[in-house]
Amino acid sequence: MSTRQPSSYQTYIYALSLGLAFMLQLARPALRPLMNIIEVGCLLGILIFAPLELYQLCRHKKGRCV
Repeated sequence: MSTRQPSSYQTYIYALSLGLAFMLQLARPALRPLMNIIEVGCLLGILIFAPLELYQLCRHKKGRCV
């Protein structure tokens, strides 16, 4: 029974993904405040623009909300 050896390309991708995962673990505490700001911005965008989109949809449907 022979086992297939991974190609050098697969090994390269695997090593690169492991390295990126390790770097992300190191950078996560530094990125946490930025992620909080992005989350707040996304929530504000949803709260502001969702009603506007629904209003536009209702206007497009000839005045009837469906």
